[in-house]
Formats: sequence, structure tokens, C-alpha cells
Amino acid sequence: PWSEISLIYRVKYLNFFGMNNGITAIRKLFKELNSISPPCKQLYVEMISYERSLSSVNVTQVSKLYNEVCYNLGHGDIELWANYIRFEYENVERYIAKNIYKSSLEYLGPELFGVLTTEFENIKSEHDKNLTINP
Repeated sequence: PWSEISLIYRVKYLNFFGMNNGITAIRKLFKELNSISPPCKQLYVEMISYERSLSSVNVTQVSKLYNEVCYNLGHGDIELWANYIRFEYENVERYIAKNIYKSSLEYLGPELFGVLTTEFENIKSEHDKNLTINP
């Protein structure tokens, strides 16, 4: 039970700390909290949210966080993989997003990968539609 409590309160503490501190201090705390076992997927999700909320998003930092959480804790989590792919597709390079999509099969299995395939097609069509509307 202690590890479950630890998982919950790490995320709550990061949220509380984030209300009164800057991103440098939040990153430092994240690193400390992330070193506690067991690993906490939600801690990564919260940190990604903080990073993405900044007026100047550090794309490399967000990509690194997504990479770590998906490949280490993303087994069976379609939403997490889809968010990673969408971020890369919209902010980095399409070919990187496609490579991430292909590598997710190992972490999702064939059935869930089929669901992600539909999501990936939606991401591509949304992005292409936005390019047509806002050239």
C-alpha cells in the first residue's frame, strides 16, 4: 500500500509545488520525485502538462519526457502513445511521429495497435486539414 500512496502523493506534491515555483524548480523536483521507486506514469503526464503550458515550449524536453514514459511505462496505454505521436507530428517531424507509431506495436500489441492506427490516421488528417486552412 505504501507504494500506491507514494504514487498518488508524488503527483499531488508536484502540482502543489508548481503553483508557487518556476519551471526550473519544478524540473528539479520532478527529477527527485521521479527517482523514487516505483516509477509513476502520472508524474510524467503532469510534468508534460507543465512543460506544454509554458509560453515558450521546450520541444526537446517534452519529446524526452514522452519518450521516457511511453517506452518505459506505456504498455497498453493508447491515449499516452497517441498524445506522443500527435505532439511529434505537430511540433517536430512527421517521419519521427511515424517511427514512434510503428514502434508502439511492441508496447500495445496487435489489437490495441489497430485502435492506435485509427487515431494516427485522424492525427494526420487533422494536421493536413489545418495546413490547408492555415497555409
